[in-house]
Amino acid sequence: EAGREVATSRCPTCSWPSLSFLEDPEKLKNQATMCFFLFLSVKDMLADGMVFGDMYFDWEWPVLAWCLAASVVLPQIMTWCFLMSASMSHWDDLLAVIVAPGVGCVAFVVLSLYQQPVWMQEVALGLICCSVMPIYNFSKGIKTGKPPLSSGATWWEVAEGLIEAPFSGVLTLYAALLTHQAPSWTFALSVIFSCLSTSCAAHKLNTLGETVGLVDFVVGTLKQLPDVAFRILFLATMAFLTRPFGNGSDDELRSNQCYVAIAFAVSELAANSLLLTMQTKMGPAVNCLFSFAMLI
Repeated sequence: EAGREVATSRCPTCSWPSLSFLEDPEKLKNQATMCFFLFLSVKDMLADGMVFGDMYFDWEWPVLAWCLAASVVLPQIMTWCFLMSASMSHWDDLLAVIVAPGVGCVAFVVLSLYQQPVWMQEVALGLICCSVMPIYNFSKGIKTGKPPLSSGATWWEVAEGLIEAPFSGVLTLYAALLTHQAPSWTFALSVIFSCLSTSCAAHKLNTLGETVGLVDFVVGTLKQLPDVAFRILFLATMAFLTRPFGNGSDDELRSNQCYVAIAFAVSELAANSLLLTMQTKMGPAVNCLFSFAMLI
């Protein structure tokens, strides 16, 4: 206090640095949590984009690569439909979802037609797996520490973690198994971040509407992690072991023909939808979103 008085007396125009951000530790904790979720989302998207390029060019699995891209983009469109049915979203949110994938698709087609370098085409493919929604929601809520409820930001995070992350994790791990060698660092990072994102989203959904401390959040996420990792490993391994076998190199060329795993996922999706329909009355968009979220 004495130092503050001396400083202001010597320099009247100077003001003491404001430490107001320390006066509300709850707000600071919420802002840190938002930064953590943004970091996970961005890293997960970047990892998926790199895996997309590796699948398409290095391993020449175009069908599997586009399935990975679909597992990233379609859940966001499903979330937008869900929020629109609840009057919690607008058309500009849909634009935020499709602008990066749309630009990526156009850029990839143009670069392919003009036979530009492969690394430029890989960048375009990586852009398809990106979305500005996490950054958009982050910018609207970072000042207060809580994203506006009207934007449905929490549901975007939950849907990204419970649908997009686990599906991309299963496809990435399946592709890594098909290489018959140790996974590259891009594949490994993608699977790790998918497991973390799914665990965080699962805990966040379980504690929706509750005030959860930082320690409880970390502990709850770690408790979810083994179940999530086992589920992703189970689905990827089942797809690998039940696929049609080829002869030599032809085995890898038939990587997209995992019929048993697809039938299992579709049957479980139908069972989830029927269970939700029997328990409560909900619209098609809500039913579809929760049915997919219950798969992992």
